[in-house]
Amino acid sequence: MSAGFFFRVRHQHAQEWRAQWGLVLLWVMLLASQWWQSLRVRVWELPMPESLPGLLALLIIVRSIHADTPGNAEMASHTRPIGREAVWMGKVTFFMLALLLPWIARGVLDGLEMGFGAGEWLGLVLARVLPALVSGGLVAVCAAMSDSGRKGVICGVLGLACLMGLLPLEDEMRGVGEKVSAWVLAAVIWSFTMLLVWWCVTLRRRAAALLLCGVLLTAVTLLFWRHDWLSQPDRPFVDAKLALHIGERPDEAAQELWPGLFVTGLPPDYVASVVEFAGVSDYHWGEKKSRREHWMTQAHTRSLMAHYPAASLWHGNVDMDVRDPLKKHVRTPEAGPWKLKLAVQRMQRVVSMPVHEVRSETVLLEMGRRLNFGARKKSVGNDIHFWANLHRRLPLLFPRSSGRDLRVNGWEPEENFLALLHSPALREVRTACEPDERYSARNDMLWQQARRPVSFSFTHPRPHMDITGLTLEQWVKDSTLDLWWPEQRGVIDLEISVEEMQRLVKNR
Repeated sequence: MSAGFFFRVRHQHAQEWRAQWGLVLLWVMLLASQWWQSLRVRVWELPMPESLPGLLALLIIVRSIHADTPGNAEMASHTRPIGREAVWMGKVTFFMLALLLPWIARGVLDGLEMGFGAGEWLGLVLARVLPALVSGGLVAVCAAMSDSGRKGVICGVLGLACLMGLLPLEDEMRGVGEKVSAWVLAAVIWSFTMLLVWWCVTLRRRAAALLLCGVLLTAVTLLFWRHDWLSQPDRPFVDAKLALHIGERPDEAAQELWPGLFVTGLPPDYVASVVEFAGVSDYHWGEKKSRREHWMTQAHTRSLMAHYPAASLWHGNVDMDVRDPLKKHVRTPEAGPWKLKLAVQRMQRVVSMPVHEVRSETVLLEMGRRLNFGARKKSVGNDIHFWANLHRRLPLLFPRSSGRDLRVNGWEPEENFLALLHSPALREVRTACEPDERYSARNDMLWQQARRPVSFSFTHPRPHMDITGLTLEQWVKDSTLDLWWPEQRGVIDLEISVEEMQRLVKNR
């Protein structure tokens, strides 16, 4: 009897392929085009919406289930006595092979060269499966219940409304950790509910009570779930003992945060960024705390000077280095003590290569973060241009294994880097950094995936070329491109007493 069942399942599976092979082929082609677009983002963009492949997959599901809707006596399944269990299982296997596997493969391609371990790869697969079940299960139930024209219209409108409701739900999911945890649990409950309801409808069993209970349990989970198993506390900085100094600069290694306020104890190549102090931060600005894409300061550049000849002339793009005076934010110094939260980074040289050898390079910054860059043109006007993309793919389904991520107001700061062009013959170092501008990022439901274009350029040494007859080829051949990346080493909380703040604000 079991052999007969599998034969009937295989028969139904073959029927699905014969009826849908054209749309499935188009579905796979769209996924491949989307992947190719992600590789070629620096050259051209396909005029294809991100949602187009997903909409086509939902259309395939609707056509497949509508062909054997149980309540419609005119459907083909009534003339093929293979059993409704076999019909249901045949469609499930068809959806898995024709839709789910290509969808998972598309996500696997995005995870290449990201330094993932076994846990991250498992999370990637699950993160592709669960969102597909959320939307696919809903569409399957709506299609199975549409056994007449009136029901088709009603179920179609309700299904579309539910699908649109998933969009703001995704935005909520990307917030703080407990919302992510609640969304994951709710998605599991919703998916199992939809699959069970589809099974019951296929077998002509009552499913109203099951559907109602599943929807209510999903809503209760989203509203009241508070346990957070995903977020990790900020990593404390333990590499060195830091302290604050108020007054004149105590030594050359001290980093000045504000005039008269220094942080001491930083090892070489370490830099401190202000996370929060009296409403001031390097990571946001304004009363609304708008997110700052480029948060590095000139202190990051200064920390690198020891790696280059002492007599080098430094010039180029200037990083943010002017914070609002403390008097503007500290109007009542006696309201202290004042808490200062710092994030500490260690500058790491991730690339060092002659400029004329730069082609198309890939650098793994750390697990889940990758930099792709290359020379666009050796000379455009008075500049030498490079294209670059910062890729970030971080799991929202499992806790981060690195434990180095920093959160500011519930979001993670963007990856920053510093590009230096060292020309020994000219005894100069030119600087460039990624632009501080908005960009388009794409986020899967359970993965945070961003591709940030960060092209940069260096100006030609025009005075040297005019005076000494230096050619562009000679300058390029003599120059070395160094890329430095600030690795997050942890956060530390320091305190300023009322007396120290009064003295600091009064004298500055």
